[in-house]
Amino acid sequence: MAVDPYNQRAIDALQRAQGLSGARSAVAFARRLAERAGGSPSASAYRRWITGEAIVPAWALGVAADVVGITVEELVSGESSVAVSNDWRVRVEDAIGRLESEMIEVRQQVGLPWQDSDSAEPDQPAVAPSTVERRLQR
Repeated sequence: MAVDPYNQRAIDALQRAQGLSGARSAVAFARRLAERAGGSPSASAYRRWITGEAIVPAWALGVAADVVGITVEELVSGESSVAVSNDWRVRVEDAIGRLESEMIEVRQQVGLPWQDSDSAEPDQPAVAPSTVERRLQR
């Protein structure tokens, strides 16, 4: 196999890492790589890598994998994107659950009912559900 197909796999892996990182641009991702690697790459070097103008060095794949918290093998194979997405979803659901319980405690401490406005008793003022509550009710 010639160098070009291998370099294309490395380019694809860098672009995958950039997408997984949540970086807004190639420049932002290059900065993250440089912070992790201690100086390199520059934004222009990263641009040359992802446009195929230069060969992606092996160390860059290792740093990119570190930045997004996966192995180089997962990064190159592309099999980790579902696992990263599922992990993110689990963390968000856990955070929402913790926030919901904190909201319940706060409402109890200030004497507000934990119910939506449709089921509020006529003697008690209705409390409009928060955005999180409305999303959880769906």
